[in-house]
Amino acid sequence: MWTDLCLGASVVMAAFIVAIVAPIVANAMVNAERERPHRVTAAETACPNDGAPASGTAAAAAMPGATPSAVTVPKTAADRPPAFPPRPPHNWIIPPLATDIRTVESGVAAGLDELGEPSEYAELEHRPVNDAQASSAPTAVALDMLECHGATAASVSIRGVGHRDFRHPRQDATAIRAVGERIVAVVCDGVSASPRSHIGAASTCKAVLSCVQRQLDEGTDIDRIDWPQVTAAVRATLREQASRALRPRHGAPGDADRQAADADAVAAQLLGTTCDVLVVDVGGDTPRFTRATLAGDGFGYLVDAVRGIEFLGSTKVRPGATLPADEAGIEPDARLTSSAVRPLPADPGDRFPMVVSGRLLRGRQAVAIVSDGLGDDLRDGSTAAAGYLFRRLVRPIPQHELLRIASYLKLGSTDDRSAVIVWL
Repeated sequence: MWTDLCLGASVVMAAFIVAIVAPIVANAMVNAERERPHRVTAAETACPNDGAPASGTAAAAAMPGATPSAVTVPKTAADRPPAFPPRPPHNWIIPPLATDIRTVESGVAAGLDELGEPSEYAELEHRPVNDAQASSAPTAVALDMLECHGATAASVSIRGVGHRDFRHPRQDATAIRAVGERIVAVVCDGVSASPRSHIGAASTCKAVLSCVQRQLDEGTDIDRIDWPQVTAAVRATLREQASRALRPRHGAPGDADRQAADADAVAAQLLGTTCDVLVVDVGGDTPRFTRATLAGDGFGYLVDAVRGIEFLGSTKVRPGATLPADEAGIEPDARLTSSAVRPLPADPGDRFPMVVSGRLLRGRQAVAIVSDGLGDDLRDGSTAAAGYLFRRLVRPIPQHELLRIASYLKLGSTDDRSAVIVWL
């Protein structure tokens, strides 16, 4: 009897211990497994959450210490695959120190830095815009800055010394806007030969902001923006503006397409402009960006506080060329194509829109788009001007300092300068 009671008590005690201790042990084993390093298999990478294949960029960005990789995106929304192909490995360049810097001490350029060889630009007066364009001319300087979910975006646009000398208005235009957790930025460069290109550039900025914001408000991801639709909206806006100043062109029946192309060409001669767009999703731990060149020859850059600058491309550089020198020994200057562009509202051609996307490291990286007034000086990031700007713009700075730095003087650098930079 006593033996049976002892046996029963032992069984009850054992069951009690198992019920209490087993969950604790199991939980400890699960935690240990979670903390143990393990290799991610191809199957795990292919279908991370909802079964959709993940890009190489997304998988790399999720791993500690991984280098974020930009990717080239197909042009049309309908043809985009679920996973974007990765770009070639990063080609970061640490720009050289700009050693030959002088600060102007007097005159209209007092306080500005002059790079390289001395020039007469420090003595050049601020000549007013000619009477024919004065009523429609924008301000000589445009400056803006906004903060969005821990990111800072700034835009600057400056009337170039060449336009100042010939009494032309600033033909560049910039715009930035916050849309939820996204920052939308535009840089447009009005064509010098077009008498109202400054109007075309400003109108294009507004049209792009409106069309992109509408898509984002509808829930479109930044990697799925319909850029051909944005281009079409810009062309329609510029056509409407040109129609107010130009007579309708009449032709023989049946040549509507030719008439439309002719009208676009004439409108481009009047309002012609290039257009570069940047959209940055600053939400989450790994911000993303998409840069779209709708037309023209703008430049794009990634800026890393540790690695330096990575060139995101420009149509002024021959496609496929490797800067600063390729195996054939061709110098960088020889690789720059003609500055002639097919400005909007003319059809920019099958190469456009040109779209590049990627991810950014919060706290140490920035992404920027610039007009060729700055891009020609920066090239691929290996110039002294790139070194000057990199060391002063790698971190967010006040607006007045941004204006001063972007106003540097450099022999041969006379065009308008415009830039938008988003610091994470």
